[in-house]
Amino acid sequence: MMNKIFKFGLGLVALSALSCSVLSAQTETDVFSLSRTDIKGTARYRALGGAFAALGGDLSAITQNPAGGAVFHKSEIAFSVDLGSRATTASWYGDQSKASAFNANMPQIGFVSSYYNARSGNGFSFAINRNNVVRFDRSFDAQTNEPGTDLNGTGLPFSLADYIAYITPEDLPHKRIFSSNKKGVYNADVDASWLTILGYEAGLIKPIDPDGSAGPYVSGFRYPSDGEMKIWGPSRAVMEYQERGSVDVYDFNFSYNHGDKYYIGASLKYASISKTLFTRYGEDFRYSDFTDYLKLDNQLSTQGSGFGLSIGAILRPIDGLRLGVAYHSPTWMELTDRYQAQAESLYRAVSLKDGTLTKYNFSGRTPAGSTSYSLVTPSRFVFGLAYTFGSRALISFDYDLVPYSSMRLKFPAHSAKLDNKAIQSHYALQHTMRMGGEVRVLPSLSLRVGGAYSTTPMKEGNGLTEFQGSSQTPILVSGTLPHYTIQKAQWMISGGLGYRISKSFYLDASVQREQNDSFLYAFPALSDRNGKVLSQDYFATPEAIKLSNSNIYATITFGYKF
Repeated sequence: MMNKIFKFGLGLVALSALSCSVLSAQTETDVFSLSRTDIKGTARYRALGGAFAALGGDLSAITQNPAGGAVFHKSEIAFSVDLGSRATTASWYGDQSKASAFNANMPQIGFVSSYYNARSGNGFSFAINRNNVVRFDRSFDAQTNEPGTDLNGTGLPFSLADYIAYITPEDLPHKRIFSSNKKGVYNADVDASWLTILGYEAGLIKPIDPDGSAGPYVSGFRYPSDGEMKIWGPSRAVMEYQERGSVDVYDFNFSYNHGDKYYIGASLKYASISKTLFTRYGEDFRYSDFTDYLKLDNQLSTQGSGFGLSIGAILRPIDGLRLGVAYHSPTWMELTDRYQAQAESLYRAVSLKDGTLTKYNFSGRTPAGSTSYSLVTPSRFVFGLAYTFGSRALISFDYDLVPYSSMRLKFPAHSAKLDNKAIQSHYALQHTMRMGGEVRVLPSLSLRVGGAYSTTPMKEGNGLTEFQGSSQTPILVSGTLPHYTIQKAQWMISGGLGYRISKSFYLDASVQREQNDSFLYAFPALSDRNGKVLSQDYFATPEAIKLSNSNIYATITFGYKF
């Protein structure tokens, strides 16, 4: 495989990299991670699976349907704390590893001021509530196989070095990568991606003809075989991944209740994002009795905020029956990425003539940089149906529809046309079903149960919903971060109880189990100038790392009505 890459024409266009990788900023798969929402908030909201579009009467329910604020007959203040256990299982080429951790958070705090007239049944409410809608807590280490195992003579049929060589313009003069005046200083005018520049400095790639003025470029790991120098594949690949952060949404809500039959509401939504990511990808190259290696480290932090709107209504046409509908506008966000990457390699050149060894250590580091850009998240449509059996019990069902193909990026320094086109091509509608039920077993004690299921946001086909072997679809990546994640379907089940301590004080508790599966590729597929994916006979990506995220949260909400 590696020898075929060497012999094939290296002037092919890498659609996934050349268009947008000079600056580091989020691309299509990253945009989804910043746009999605999970079921977080008060213990009652979580216990009922977040199915509150037609119910209201809970501070976190305002994030589902802003008309829910009008259901309050009394003013209320509440805050929630949770203890989470997260476990990530990573499976790659038959090797499986598991990482777990615990953390404590405050997923919700808020209050509602209600002005309700019991005689007329009319009233209005004003509420402010902070809800943690997404939590980025994921760590894993994955490797292809045990160290030293060689699968097919010259190694595994892929390498990050080959990927970088493919995305490097073959007419790039390697003497122009660095400034001619200052040693070790990058030339700001060079027309190449940061991954090319870093890969060249760290010895991951080199021109076929080192005495020439330009490329084409190939992997730096070449060894004698059958009387000629051949490109080698790694005997082992390793991926380390650590992600932290959250998306918090603040709802500033106003709602109106007419006759306890019609409820309408609107919210101004402020979203705050904080996310950090550290990754390390490495490959070992075994030849004869020694092993060389390459490493690529990336550090990325994303900070920013944005605004959106939501409107909703709840109708109670007959006693017991409730219908709810809500629309959540896109959130218009302004974000800043801060990033830095470094790479290193160890390569022992073996003489084709007499087998003598020459040891080379290379390393490189990008400048610490930052990029600001705009993100528009998709709209969200919510429909709810609920039935209450007096004050004794209730059952509720919600349906959410999110067109993730409408996500949009905008960069101040270059066009995001290809990124937005890729989003439209690869993302589709995500459907989420939520259901919950509650039974009051004692005047002061209620039992609750719920669940939810979300389909994958990806379009079917092209390896975006089925993952067999190498990547089948070129995905846009950015800067020095070549890896990306594809989200599968996810589900959760929950249960809990509510206890009324007095007329004013109450305590809710819930336990929530989430299952979130995804697939991570170390680097993407490539295409030729006509957009056709390169055959694996010439270029192969690693198989996807299967990630199974199983999270358990125990939540307690303390509330006071007045």
